[in-house]
Amino acid sequence: MADLEANGRVWVTYYFHNPSTDTEQLKRTYLELRDGLVFGSGYYILDSHVQAATYGQVLEYNNKGRAAAFADLNTIPEAPVSTYVFVADPVTGKTEAQNVNPDLTGAASDWDVISSTLQVDDILNEIRRGTGTWVNYQITNPVTGDAEEKRTWLIMHDGLVFGSGYYSSD
Repeated sequence: MADLEANGRVWVTYYFHNPSTDTEQLKRTYLELRDGLVFGSGYYILDSHVQAATYGQVLEYNNKGRAAAFADLNTIPEAPVSTYVFVADPVTGKTEAQNVNPDLTGAASDWDVISSTLQVDDILNEIRRGTGTWVNYQITNPVTGDAEEKRTWLIMHDGLVFGSGYYSSD
């Protein structure tokens, strides 16, 4: 409060209950003091990380073209990662690109699990509007090897579904 009163504005980082995940998560909030009132807006760090990764992959796709962007995305890191980007064809259900497991490209993926859990038309109607949507589902975490709850951000671009998410253990 002293920083806020002295400077009129401050960024704060703290744990807060994310009602979308029903967990305590790290949150970052900007606060500004105006006329004796505190105004603020914040974001959950994991949510913003996966949204940025997803939108970043769309930018790569636009800048480099499909083949080059997918070739880069299909580069699998030496150590498995739990937060990864995938691109799926919503019509065929095939994974077009991802950076978690070379065996998943052209095969079953997050999209298969998502589309078996939720109505595909509902998801596609939501993301075709130009806004993304969050989905929650169970899938194997590549780092732990355990089935876990995953929260994934999905967007539509050029007829493809781009997504990235995080696991409950993250």
